[in-house]
Amino acid sequence: ANVDTAITQGRNAIASWTLDPGATAGAYTRAISQGIPVIGMNSEGEGVTSTVWWETVTCEPGGPQERSAEFIAEKKPKAKVIVMSGPPAPSIINMTDCFTAAAKKNGLNIINRTDNTADTAESAQRLMEDLLTKHPDVEAVWNYNDQSALGDSAAITSAGKKVAKASDGDGIIVIGSNGDKDAIDAIRDGRLTATWDPDNVATGFAAI
Repeated sequence: ANVDTAITQGRNAIASWTLDPGATAGAYTRAISQGIPVIGMNSEGEGVTSTVWWETVTCEPGGPQERSAEFIAEKKPKAKVIVMSGPPAPSIINMTDCFTAAAKKNGLNIINRTDNTADTAESAQRLMEDLLTKHPDVEAVWNYNDQSALGDSAAITSAGKKVAKASDGDGIIVIGSNGDKDAIDAIRDGRLTATWDPDNVATGFAAI
């Protein structure tokens, strides 16, 4: 519906992060037929003219997911790790699979993978509260985004446990992604271990 509105308004271009390529293909094709390019943000598929990729969702050697796994392994060798993924969008699935493979390569023990399909901090907190009951010995949590990481953090602190700082690794390591302001504030406050900044300004330049 948003794509069709942009077409009606005569926009010159559309940038869109596609969670379900099949559901949007028709709208994108209509945009292309009107001479409106569709720039995929971390997504591709029918009707997408070209794509701008964040390094965090690709799986290049030495990339963010491999470095996250190495960071956890350095702070806590053979750590027990929970993976908090998200909605089943191709980019999120690829990102999660990339970290999982890197974690196993670095000797980490993936004890659980849970999908935060509601995509909110509140839903992540509820999921993590249950996971902490089942896996009280968890040593690190990897998240596909910062909102999930913030929900994890809230559950961990509510359970009387400590979130690790990047400098010492004392506590449960909680890693997010997106460089959200709330996440950066949480890192400064000691409520989050780390996040990845995808550089949204550069992303905008690339799309344009």
